Amino acid sequence: MRKSVSFIISAIISILLVFLVIGETAVRCAVSFSDEKWIIEIIDEKEISTKVKKSLEKNFNDKYNSTGIPADVYMNSLSDEWVSNTVHGYISNGMNYLSGKNDVYKFGPDFTSLNKNIEKFFIEYAEANNFEKDSVFEKKVASTQKNAVSTIKNYCDVAKMDKLYSEGILPQARKYVIFVNKPIIEISVIALLIIFIAILIILNRKNIELIFYWAGSILIVSSAILLIPTIYLKATRYFDAFVIKQEQIYITFTSLMYKAVDTVFTAAVVYGIAGIVFIAVNGIISLKKNK
Repeated sequence: MRKSVSFIISAIISILLVFLVIGETAVRCAVSFSDEKWIIEIIDEKEISTKVKKSLEKNFNDKYNSTGIPADVYMNSLSDEWVSNTVHGYISNGMNYLSGKNDVYKFGPDFTSLNKNIEKFFIEYAEANNFEKDSVFEKKVASTQKNAVSTIKNYCDVAKMDKLYSEGILPQARKYVIFVNKPIIEISVIALLIIFIAILIILNRKNIELIFYWAGSILIVSSAILLIPTIYLKATRYFDAFVIKQEQIYITFTSLMYKAVDTVFTAAVVYGIAGIVFIAVNGIISLKKNK
């Protein structure tokens, strides 16, 4: 009778531990994924800044026939370093706001050089063609500068932080991310894990092989729950189906999604292997006892 009660309690605790293992994994991943370094590392690995610059150059070249403004007027002020710093700047400011490191989301790249280049081009063009630099001229310069700034921002903001913020998604997500990032959350989950594991050990202290059995079962079940969705997402290349026109944004989005999936998948595989080892140890101890 006592053994039956112990088994039932152990089973209930094991089910709770499965959810705690998954919960701890989720919290750990959420903390990692809200760190700007994680995203910047992926962006640099995929050479997103280089793709942004090439896309901008193509965009301005394509518009030459309609605007009459050579791409160099814009591109001469967009060095590799400037583009990279701007791409990183949007990510850093967005993620620091999201994780609570900054109280305000605000990022404004320096377009001083760009605006001067555009103004210089129009002045030289006006002087060469004897155009009067009147209010119409000034409006045209200002309009061109505004459009150029908007286009460059759009291309450099590869994670669409401005869009997410303006539509209220970033502020809303911030509440949950800040909550999850609180050390007390992960500490609480780990503390519960330790408490339930201790109870499981105490319940099965006279049958050490059962401790390995329950531990193995918990890890294998946790692994299976995490593996099923991640294998599906990886096997079907689920995120490839997203329709995003700009290459740099598409690559950024899909790379981040697959990196997140790979992180969870790796954790699940580790849990599965550890679980199998524990079950094997349980079998070995049981065999020795029965001899």
